[in-house]
Amino acid sequence: MTQDNILVLFADLSDEEKVVVLLRAIDIKVPHRTKEDCICLAMGYYREIGVVGGWINK
Repeated sequence: MTQDNILVLFADLSDEEKVVVLLRAIDIKVPHRTKEDCICLAMGYYREIGVVGGWINK
């Protein structure tokens, strides 16, 4: 899944839904990671592609 595909996919999703989709993608690619690892990766990736909302600081 490329960044462009992810941005298109996320266009109509809420922040929470985006997190779920991304965590699922990470789980499929690296199943050995813990949930905490996935959350850290998701936060970093969201910042990188510029679609982070206020949820990170909650």
